[in-house]
Amino acid sequence: GIAPVGANQTVPSVLEPLSQYSRFRDKELAMNHSANLSLEQEFNLKLFADVVQNLTPEQAKEFLIELNQQMMIRENLYRDLLKQYLGIGSTPMPDQDLIPESFAS
Repeated sequence: GIAPVGANQTVPSVLEPLSQYSRFRDKELAMNHSANLSLEQEFNLKLFADVVQNLTPEQAKEFLIELNQQMMIRENLYRDLLKQYLGIGSTPMPDQDLIPESFAS
């Protein structure tokens, strides 16, 4: 959940995981990091960066919240698939209608 921001708390706990991404503010470092991406992924990253540049601050906030939710859903899906593969627990396969379109491919 989201921790309330008190007088002594400078960063809400929900934003702490985002601090790891601040290192990518340096474009050169980000470009070196993209060396691990396929050509198609690099192209998609460039398209994504172009779209993000045109977002209003409000759109960017909404987008970050939605992106974080999708990342959590993906993480849950991977965890459940791994559990099923390893035979740990009795996790049913998620209903295909519940999987976001961007994850289905």
